[in-house]
Amino acid sequence: MLLLYDDIVKNLLKPLQEAGTIGDGINTKFDDRKVRLHRYRIAEHYLILDLGPTWYQQWKNDGERLISPEAVDSLKKTGIAVYNDQFAYFARPLGVAIVPVTLEGHAYIGLRERGDSSGVLSFPAGWMEFQEDISRLSYISLGIADTSIGEDIVRELGEYGLTRDNVLSTRLVGLAAHPLRMDGDLVFLTKTNVSDSYFESNEWRERRTEQEHSRLFKLANSEEVFRLSRFGLIGNEHFEILYSSRLGLESLYQEMREKE
Repeated sequence: MLLLYDDIVKNLLKPLQEAGTIGDGINTKFDDRKVRLHRYRIAEHYLILDLGPTWYQQWKNDGERLISPEAVDSLKKTGIAVYNDQFAYFARPLGVAIVPVTLEGHAYIGLRERGDSSGVLSFPAGWMEFQEDISRLSYISLGIADTSIGEDIVRELGEYGLTRDNVLSTRLVGLAAHPLRMDGDLVFLTKTNVSDSYFESNEWRERRTEQEHSRLFKLANSEEVFRLSRFGLIGNEHFEILYSSRLGLESLYQEMREKE
């Protein structure tokens, strides 16, 4: 595992960087290197992840070629035949998605205005930060607080202008995977110390670190969450929902139902 990881970084990612095909986030604005979800399993109360390297452009390529179940099945069969791994030819980058809950127990979901999911509703979400040191990636278990995951959560909360100081507690609710490409997000429910007024007054716009969302929609009760999760409806408007945010909505629904 160590040799394979180092080999990919040294013999594949670095030459791509040197050729200008991918960025490293130092000499370029974005770091195109991403964390790959190799496999996962559940042991007792832990979700255990085996992670590796991949890159953004490979994932974009997956989006263009893996557009049907037939294409996915064909690639899985090839992966099994060549590497005994059905996902060998999938980029499978891993990210995080966070549902921030206010002091009143409500949540706000945003309409994305930029990036790969423009026009889609989502909570704060983004790719995990890549690390060249395999000890930080190759074997991560989630059941207790983890520093590297925590940093990813804090960074993405910046989309709503939230910081580490605003986080009261964070709970992992699951791993959501795209139905075709099989890339995924770790989904967290985060209780914050901000009230609804923080979002209603647009203070979040002034404090946000990334302008990912053009509008926020308030979810004040379980019925509103249910309508959005199952039918994509907020009032009379219909929306597409990012798959990992849909899992977040399901967890939010259960949380609200228990308190109503």
